[in-house]
Formats: sequence, C-alpha cells, structure tokens
Amino acid sequence: MTPQAARRRFVVLSALTWLPTALPMAATVLLAQVRGLDLAELGLVLAVFSISVAVLELPTGGLADMIGRRAVLAASAVITLIGMLWLAFATALPEFLTLAVLKALARALSTGPAEAWYVDTLHASAPLDPDELRRGLAAGNSAGAAALAVGTLLGGTLPLVVAPLLPTSGPLVPLSAPMLLATLPAAVLLWVALLGMPEPPRPARTRVGDVLRGVPDTIRRGIRLGVRDRPLSRVLAISALIGFALYSIEMLTPGRLAHLTGDPATGSTAYSVVAAIGFGAVSVGSTIGPRLARRLGGAPEVGTAARTAIVGAVLAAASLAGLAASAPLDGGAGIATAAVAYAGMFTGLGIAGPVRSELLHQGVSHQERATVVSVDSLMLQFGGTVGALGLGALAAGWSVAPAWWLAATVLLGAVGLLVPEARAGRPADPPDRPRTVSGVEGYAAVLLAGGAGRRLGGLDKPALRVAGHTLVERVLSAVADAAPRIVVGPPRPLPAGVLTTREDPPGAGPAAAVAAGLELVPDGVPRVALLAADLPFLTAGAVRGLRAAATTDAAVFTDREGRRQFLCAVWRLEPLRRRLAALGPLAGLPLRRLYADADVTEVAVPDDPPPWYDCDTGADIAQAEAWLRDRRTPTGT
Repeated sequence: MTPQAARRRFVVLSALTWLPTALPMAATVLLAQVRGLDLAELGLVLAVFSISVAVLELPTGGLADMIGRRAVLAASAVITLIGMLWLAFATALPEFLTLAVLKALARALSTGPAEAWYVDTLHASAPLDPDELRRGLAAGNSAGAAALAVGTLLGGTLPLVVAPLLPTSGPLVPLSAPMLLATLPAAVLLWVALLGMPEPPRPARTRVGDVLRGVPDTIRRGIRLGVRDRPLSRVLAISALIGFALYSIEMLTPGRLAHLTGDPATGSTAYSVVAAIGFGAVSVGSTIGPRLARRLGGAPEVGTAARTAIVGAVLAAASLAGLAASAPLDGGAGIATAAVAYAGMFTGLGIAGPVRSELLHQGVSHQERATVVSVDSLMLQFGGTVGALGLGALAAGWSVAPAWWLAATVLLGAVGLLVPEARAGRPADPPDRPRTVSGVEGYAAVLLAGGAGRRLGGLDKPALRVAGHTLVERVLSAVADAAPRIVVGPPRPLPAGVLTTREDPPGAGPAAAVAAGLELVPDGVPRVALLAADLPFLTAGAVRGLRAAATTDAAVFTDREGRRQFLCAVWRLEPLRRRLAALGPLAGLPLRRLYADADVTEVAVPDDPPPWYDCDTGADIAQAEAWLRDRRTPTGT
C-alpha cells in the first residue's frame, strides 16, 4: 500500500472510530434519567466507565502489539455495535453498569490500533517520509475531530426529529434514536477493519499461550520505554497536563452555560453547539499544524515538531485564560466570549496534537507502538481525574474562574516540557554536502541497527533519543556526506533518502547484516563506513580521519588498550566484498572474523568521550545524555 493510500485509509478509520462515540454523546445522560437513574447512580456509572478504561488501556494496547491492529480494532467495532444496540433499550441500573464496562472495553480497544497501523504501514514502505507521517497524523486527527463535531450535532438533534414518530415511554423512545444510528458507523468500521487494513508482516505469535505471556511483556517494555526515554516521558507528561485542562472545561462549562442562559435544558443545547464548535476547531487546528511546522522549521524534525506544539499549547492556554477572564460577564456577552475561548483552546490543541503524536512515535518500534499510545491515553485520563477532583473542589468552594486560571497555568507547563526538544538542532539530514572532502574520495555508510538490546530490556536501542536526537540520527548526521546511507535493521523513523534493509534471516548477526547492507552499495563507491547505530559521539571529522587512513583494506579505531572497534571503521569496497565471500555462511559469525586476515590500519584518537563510545545500558545512555547536555554538542560536527 502506498503512503498516500494508507493516509486516506487512516482518515476513514479515524472518522469511523469516533462517529459512534459522538452520536449518543448528548443523549446518553438524558436517556439514563428517562429510564429512572438519579444523579448518584449516574455518577456510579461514569466512575465504573473511567475505572474500567484505566484498567483496560494497557492490556488492550499490548494485545494490539501482539496479535495485530486489525483484529483489535475489529473487536472494538463489534463491542460498540452490540453496546449501542443494547443501550437503546436499556432500562435498569445493572444494565447501564454493564454497558459502561462494555463501552470502556470498546474505547480501550480502539485507542491506538488505527494510528499504530498507519505508522507501521509507512515504515514498511521505507524509506519513511517524515513529512508524510506528519500530514497523515494531522489528517487522521482532523477527521476524528470532524466526526465528533458532526456526530454531536446530529445526535443532539435526532431525538427532536423522531419525537413525533416514537412514544415518550417504553422500550424505544426518541432518545434511543442516536444509539440505533450509531450502530451503522460501527458496522462500517468493522467492515473496513476486516477488509481494508492489510498489516505489514509481523511475527506470527498468535497462540493463546504466547499472547498471555507476550501481552504483559509488551506492557512492561512500553512502560520502561516511557520511563527511560526522557523525551518520550516528557511527551507523556504533557498528555497529563492536557487531560487536566480538558476536564476543567468539560466539567465546568455546562454549568456555566446553564447559568448564562438561565435554564438547564437551554444550557445543555448551548453546550452541544459549543462542543461541536470545539471539535470543529480541533479539525481546523490539525490542518494548520503541518503548514505551521513548515514555516517554523522547514524540513520535518524533532525541533520543528516541538516548536509547533509550543505554539499550539500557548494558544490553548491563552484561550483558557480568556475563558477564566470572561467569568464576570453575563448573558450573550458571556456566551459569545466562552464560545470564542472554547474555539481558540481547541484550535491550539488541534495544532499541537499531530506534532505531539509525531514526537510520541519517535523512538518507538512497532513492537510496543500501540502500547505506548495506550500509555499516552492513560496519562491523559490520569490528568483528567486529578483535574476533576481538584478543580471540582476549587470551583465548588470558590468559583469557576480560579479553577480555569489554574488549568490555564498547568497547561502552560507543557511549554516548559517541550523546550528541550525545541532547542534541538537539525537531526540527521542536513543540506547536501560535497561528496569529496579534503581530497578524500566519496564513500557509502552502512549502519548496523538490528541488535536485540537485551541489556536495555529489549528496547529499540538505536531509536532511543539522547539530548534531543535518536542515536541512529546522530550517527547518520556524522555520515551526512555519504551516498548511499544504509541502515540494516527493523523499520523505524529515518530521514528521507536513507535506505533500509534487513539481514536474512533477521537476527543472523553482524556479519550477515554487513552483507545485507553491501547489497545496496553501488559498484563505483570506493569506500564503505561500517558503523554501529548507537554512537552518540561519532563526528564527521572522525569519519573523515578513518577515510583518509583507509589506504589498506580497512581503517579501524582502537581504544586505549589497543582493542579494535569493529563497528567504527572504514573499508575499501572490493576487499570487504572479498572477505565476506571468503567467510562462507555468515549467520552467527562474529565481526572479528571479518578482520582476521585483512590488511588493517589501526587509528588511535585521544578524544574523550571517544567516537566509538556506544550505549549498551541505561547507565551508558544517562552518561551520554549528561555529557551532551553539558557540552551542547551539535550533531554531525
């Protein structure tokens, strides 16, 4: 599937995922009250829903990473269809409690699979185009927001339309109509998920025992990644801040509008309209975001995404502050000001959303992508729960204005979390440079990035970020003048123009990976740099030194004890090909066999930290992060 086709499919999936949720949004509480539930019982139903979502988010995300995105999204559609049909005729508290659990299960199952499928599909069509990723995430976000806006308005007006046709009591009442209508997009979602989500190849671990063991392992990997990867942990913390702010308006705006209109029913109608405006504003913001990113930074990069997210966060926080400032206003002026502030806040969140998702997916492999998206959703709900408890008490004891001021201040904290990424320089794809430097001929670069990362708990080591850039980005930046640049390993985000391949079979070892990379090197290239993909201190100058020294078969760095650093070397192409051919079967062979009978020039350098410093453990990564932050070392120098 082409990236453009995947983007269109993702847009459809996003809209169909949110439309069944939006249609009954305005009618569900009223239907429960018509069936005889009081406010305390409604609160119990909502609490059961929230707790169930929190409990199910991570297991369902892990399940999607284990058995595939398509099956999990299809299961969500089936549960949604059954739940909506049952909700239309539910009459008693036990039914509503059961339906709250079903709704939570459907919600948890639908969190992440479509987005993870889209990102996986782009990775499978390597080389990954980061700009296409940004456009696709924005388009999906916009489609979901538009579905929420349309569904809220349609579901809010449908009971009035069918009121002359249905009785006001009995098993089927006008307020049941939005739920029945919601079964249609749920059925279409099921059809599209089953027939329109071709998944990239993945390990066939679908046996029950494997799933039962694999889901907890996947959850642990996702949590470890969120904790150990500092940039990712900051993105997840931002989700909590956004959840805090969202609950401040979702909880307090209906009462505020009821006060302004003087009637709860009219206030409810006003809130439906304002909510639809907000969802529409998210769609507008999602469209603006990628264009703004191009203006702020040109090529897609971590720093550009962070700067774009900062603009969105500032706009959202300022709009929420405007809502707080409008609290003394009454009547139409108060309603109009609230609507403008609502639109501004959701426009800001729409701008920040896709680029924040882009930051979230940086450094996350396909093995835990859906799980990390679920962790992100869980953090959003955690922030919302804290906001509901704290801001509710503040508003009850004082007024809504202080609660909104506090929420605006908390949301502004997202800016501080984004600053380290915004200050990051351009990652690994600077402008083209001459292919011949200081009289040294051109060269290719082969990066080995397929290790298991066992000492890091199975994390995708080259995709971990250190001081604003992934490790593989830093190595690619050091060989920016190589042509071609080849990464051997599983799919992951890479700059445009970088080639990717995989040793056969995957995991066959470094010698097999070198051979796989060489298959993409043209015959006319005189030299090849063989590099590990986790060298944060490798520089273009160090590579130039190796290239100049490679007048024999190869030039390789040595450490203070004279040990050769096999994956920090430059080979002449023809001797390298001859050595590989002479080794016979390559699976499982150590790299020292490649160098055993070669004419090798050893190069010692006094740099500290040295260019061959690699990151095998969490302590290595923390040390590299500290050194780079202290030195403010730019990539590729």
